[in-house]
Amino acid sequence: MKYRAATIKDIAQALRLSTSTVSRALRDSHEISAATKQLVLEHAARLNYHPNPIALSLKEKKSRSIGVIVSEIANSFFSQTINGIESVANEKGYNGNYFAKS
Repeated sequence: MKYRAATIKDIAQALRLSTSTVSRALRDSHEISAATKQLVLEHAARLNYHPNPIALSLKEKKSRSIGVIVSEIANSFFSQTINGIESVANEKGYNGNYFAKS
């Protein structure tokens, strides 16, 4: 079975709210009541909802991605270096997309 990440549409359908209301609640907009925000946040947590990093990058016009090119991923030096880069990048809000070519 294939994993499918929860979306704003999933939350909206479950709570019978519009997707724009859910989006505003997740962004802590002043236009949404505290009760609705709480309901949306609780349901999002139950579904393990995380914003789509690609969608966010389109909205913010920043990818928050780092490209690293190495000659040999099996080499322990490169593996340790990439692990270090990944740790620091994650702390700074960058996402982890991995592509390896052998």
